[in-house]
Amino acid sequence: AVLAYFINGLNYKRIKKVLKGIRRISQGDLQARVDIKGKDEVGEIAADLNLMAEKLDDMIKLAYRSKIAEKEAMLSALQSQIH
Repeated sequence: AVLAYFINGLNYKRIKKVLKGIRRISQGDLQARVDIKGKDEVGEIAADLNLMAEKLDDMIKLAYRSKIAEKEAMLSALQSQIH
């Protein structure tokens, strides 16, 4: 019974860490990562959450760079019309 209580306590703390990471990411902190290792369900969720945040961050950066390139091309075209 004591061992089960101890294990449940550890899982509770790990789940709380995952929830904290989810909240940070949902608030826009795509640099947030959950530092939980393990092959169990909580460890897998943490790893997938970290991967999701990384991919979202990459996609947003790519879209941002694409918009900048588009604006620079428009600016260049306008400048060439002036000269």
